[in-house]
Amino acid sequence: MNLQPIPEEPLRSHKKFYYKLSSTINAFYDAFYKRWLLNVAIALLYVLLCVFICLLFVLNSNTNGNHEQTFRDMLDGTAFKPYVYRVLVPMLLRCVNLLSPHSIENFANLELSKYFPYFIDHYHVDPDLAYLGVWSVVFYLISLLIYCRLLYLGGYHIVGLPRAQAAITPLLGLLMLPPFFRQGYIYDLPQLALFSACLYLMFRQKWGLYFLLFALLCLNKETSIIILFVYLATYVDKHASRSLFIVSLLHLFIYGTIRLLLEQVFQNNHGVSMQIHIIDQVKIFLELWNFGALSQLIAALFIITYNWKNKPVFLRRSLILAAPLTLLFMVGGSPGEYRVFYEVVYVVTLLTFHSITAAWQSRV
Repeated sequence: MNLQPIPEEPLRSHKKFYYKLSSTINAFYDAFYKRWLLNVAIALLYVLLCVFICLLFVLNSNTNGNHEQTFRDMLDGTAFKPYVYRVLVPMLLRCVNLLSPHSIENFANLELSKYFPYFIDHYHVDPDLAYLGVWSVVFYLISLLIYCRLLYLGGYHIVGLPRAQAAITPLLGLLMLPPFFRQGYIYDLPQLALFSACLYLMFRQKWGLYFLLFALLCLNKETSIIILFVYLATYVDKHASRSLFIVSLLHLFIYGTIRLLLEQVFQNNHGVSMQIHIIDQVKIFLELWNFGALSQLIAALFIITYNWKNKPVFLRRSLILAAPLTLLFMVGGSPGEYRVFYEVVYVVTLLTFHSITAAWQSRV
């Protein structure tokens, strides 16, 4: 019986094929593993930064320090107008209170009062509401994490940055927030996240989710209707007249319905729908307005508008928000209450980052 030897060339070709396949799989695994580790490291960094910014907000903004809207009054619906209209966060906290076993809530209140009295005093909450006070801080942190993600998505989709550059956008956005923390309320950071989410969804034209969040936005703060200016400015020459009318009418219907319901529910509360502080604002501006302040304003405007023609059209037109917010700040805002401008911070951050990348690329 003659045994035929196996040819060596096919064996070598098979070995080469399996070697290349194995090398490719190993290279892909190494690249994926390294990229996964990098993504985890970046995500962890931003989580820690959000925690830090959240603590700064709690420690520096005198949250719940206004006697017209104490933490208990906001939960009970007895706060003064217009604060009592901002019901989203109090509703969420009441849901937490309803779903939490009383034994756990009482134990948490006791332990927080015993080991963290500084938090109770500084955050202006009563000991029996300490548990819900911590939950409100959790909502701040969730809002910051959502805002962080929206900054990345805005940098990538709206500004058109590469993923690596877009990943840096949240760093700038989070570091821009502390100057607004001179005064704060429990609905501020949720407002920042929700309004930014609505702007992003408007850009992507995901209208179903947009209007769901818009309804939550109206429950959180009554000035949220100003986002309609962004829609009209952005799509006036892109949508048909009929679409413009329907979408605008839907904005007004959702806002009007929620507003009328809140007005009816809280009609007997003390206060007014809009406080007027324009005289105080004018006095402060006359005292503080000098060459240094003017220089800072000019520098900020230059950074925001640098390379204006090449900036995304959506961001350029969204800057229209600055007009109604400035009016609201001058008429109804207290002196130094820059938190009024949270609604335009997302747009300004993306415009600023576009300016930075444009300036950097012009030098390279």
